[in-house]
Amino acid sequence: MSASQGHIANVLCVLFDTVIENQQHQAVEQDAEMMPEEDKESMHEGDPSDIFNDPGDVINGYNRDSLMGMLYCIAKALGETNPSFVPILVYIDRICVNHENFVISGKNIRRLSIVAICVSNKMFDDFYIANCCYAELLGIPKEEFNYLERVFVQLLKYDLNVTTEEYKAYCSHMRDYILEKFCKPQAPQQEPLREPEQTHIQEPGQTNDPMIN
Repeated sequence: MSASQGHIANVLCVLFDTVIENQQHQAVEQDAEMMPEEDKESMHEGDPSDIFNDPGDVINGYNRDSLMGMLYCIAKALGETNPSFVPILVYIDRICVNHENFVISGKNIRRLSIVAICVSNKMFDDFYIANCCYAELLGIPKEEFNYLERVFVQLLKYDLNVTTEEYKAYCSHMRDYILEKFCKPQAPQQEPLREPEQTHIQEPGQTNDPMIN
């Protein structure tokens, strides 16, 4: 695994890619069930995930490189091994459990992940980045970012604590997933089969010495 693959920014992006892909598959399965249109509308009515939608990503599609760059900037400021990065996965999982209709997609993952880092950073580190810096990174007013932060905490039902057991479990899951993703063992290369060497069996009384034979 290369240094760039193991960087926390790339690790998070790979995990987010998997989450988005899984939720897309779930959406396709729901559509395949031929759900009536009125039920679909009621299911998505008041969807809290829409609050985090980025207009640019809604129009142009998921900009993964942009998110990667933001995460690199934050990791550079906080330190790649900062404890604030693991709890964001705990937080996002909790929100999905608390709100079954919360959909993580390419439309909202940038704002959702940056807000999650902001909240986690304040909770688990004495040094934290000011909200205005996150807002500038996302290209939105500070007041809008403050609003997203409040909504995020409310969606968590103000449960911001992460136990030691939870932290270790998520660290283990991240490690195992990345090892499986980037460090798949290569099949051992088999040497080509060689034809057996022909051996000459000497007859009784025969010798290899030409002078004697």
